[in-house]
Amino acid sequence: MLDEEPRVLRRPMFDFLFDLEVKKAIRYQYFVTVLFLELDYGDGEGAVDAGPHSRTEQLGVVAELLRDELRATDVIGRQADDRFSILLHHADDANTMRIGERLRRRVADYVFSQGLEGRRTVSIGGACFPTSGNYPEDLVSEADRMLQRAKHEGGNKVYVAPRE
Repeated sequence: MLDEEPRVLRRPMFDFLFDLEVKKAIRYQYFVTVLFLELDYGDGEGAVDAGPHSRTEQLGVVAELLRDELRATDVIGRQADDRFSILLHHADDANTMRIGERLRRRVADYVFSQGLEGRRTVSIGGACFPTSGNYPEDLVSEADRMLQRAKHEGGNKVYVAPRE
């Protein structure tokens, strides 16, 4: 159930694990976070969409960068073509923001090579249980809303849903 990228789950498996983890967090009262991360296109930073082949390569590189920055217990999935989902265990709002910024900077600082010259940026939106919502669908909705806000405000940003 892994995608082409290194250790990246396909959507059904990620969704199953996320739902299970939220249920455990409700039962045992600990923080759990979902982040959505998308590549920015046309961001004015020299990044261009050079077609599906190089886009696939870019996504593979981004997956490796994410894996390098996350803990072994964190889970990475693919929600859509250019959207990664990340499950952070025991990460409150402050830690979620810190991790999101670290991921954003890692991608922005990386220089793509071998036909992918230039830099890329990402937009990230996140939501944390229990501060941003109490159910998996609430967290997904809030994380998506924060991602859309980051993209709407020009990309290369991280937003985490505020406390309810």
